Amino acid sequence: MFDTWRRSPFFRAEVFGIQDLNRRPRLPPPHRQPRPAKLRPKPTPRSQPSPASARTATQTRHPAPPPDTSPELSCDYQEAPRVTTDSVIPHIAGITAGSPLAAILEDRQTVLDLTQQSHDALLSPADPGGLSPALRAALATRVATINADHALVTHYRALLETTEATPDVRAIADPAHSPTASPDADPTADPRIAAIVGHADLLTTAPQDSTKATIEALQHAGVHDSDIVRLTQLIGFVNYQVRFATGLRLIAE
Repeated sequence: MFDTWRRSPFFRAEVFGIQDLNRRPRLPPPHRQPRPAKLRPKPTPRSQPSPASARTATQTRHPAPPPDTSPELSCDYQEAPRVTTDSVIPHIAGITAGSPLAAILEDRQTVLDLTQQSHDALLSPADPGGLSPALRAALATRVATINADHALVTHYRALLETTEATPDVRAIADPAHSPTASPDADPTADPRIAAIVGHADLLTTAPQDSTKATIEALQHAGVHDSDIVRLTQLIGFVNYQVRFATGLRLIAE
C-alpha cells in the first residue's frame, strides 16, 4: 500500500514539491531589459526673424519691379495749338484768329483737320475715276447753291475756275439747269451726266427718297459702281460742310 501511495502523484507532490512530474517545470522567464525610449529633441521656441531677414524673404517671394528708366516727363505747360483759320470751314464760317469762336475750336482742331483732308481727297483726288475734278467742282457748287450757302458757293466757284471745265460742265453748277437724258429732245444729251446731276439733286433735297431703284437707274445710265460711291461721298460731304458752317455761324451770333 505504501508503494502504491509512493507512486501516486500526491506523494511526489508532498515529498518533492512537484505538482506534476509528467509536465516540465516552468522556468522563470529571462530577465528582459526595457527598450530604451527614443529621445526626441525638445522643441525650441521659434525665434522671431529679424527685420532684415523678413524683408529679404518678402523680396524673394515678391521681387521688386525693375527700375523705371524712361525719361521724366516735363511738367512745363504747353499751350494748346491755335485753330487753323485758313481751312475751308473756318473761312466760310467767318472765323478769324483770336475770336471767341476760334478759342472754342482750339480743342476741336482734329475735326477741322479731318474735314479739310476730306475736302482735298474728294475735290482733288489722285484717282478721280469717272468723275473729273471739273465735274466734282461743278456738282459741289450746285449743292452749295441749293442750300443757299453763299460763302460756300463762292469757294466752289473759285475752285471751278481753276479747272478745265467745258461749258456743259460749267452749266451744271447752276441748279436752274437740268441736263436732259433724252437724245430725241437734245442730240447732245448725255444720259450719264443727267443721271449724276439728278442723283445729286435728290440726295440734297430729299435723301429719304433714295432707294434701290435710284442706284439701278445710275447703273442703267452707265455709271460704274465705284463712281456711284464717289458721287455719294461728294454730295454727302458738301451737305455736311453746309451744316457745319451754319452751326458755327449760329454759335458766333
